Amino acid sequence: MPDAPLGVDIEREYIIMKSLRLTHASLLPALLCLSVVMAPVHADELKIGVATQMQKQKSAHSGKLPEPGLAQDSVQREFGEPVRVRGPVGDPAITIWEYPGYSVFFENNTVIHTVLKSG
Repeated sequence: MPDAPLGVDIEREYIIMKSLRLTHASLLPALLCLSVVMAPVHADELKIGVATQMQKQKSAHSGKLPEPGLAQDSVQREFGEPVRVRGPVGDPAITIWEYPGYSVFFENNTVIHTVLKSG
């Protein structure tokens, strides 16, 4: 391939250098924005295990509560008919049985959590 005239090479180099300067100039605002986005965020976090919550609820509640893992028929036999039933909703099916003073949450037909009502 024959060599290009000297003026064409200089013009190509000028265009390349100009585009590189634009690239560097446009990187600075992007890097500044990225540094703001990547800045560390601090928040307070409170972790209480489910077992700890159950122990606190049991000590605050004078009677026995349904334990995780119990089947619906066992809960009904031991604790009676619920005052209100909500659900099932979703997949897996979540159902809530409400009793005076507490609610029992089921996934499919198994207790996953019992929650005391406040007040």
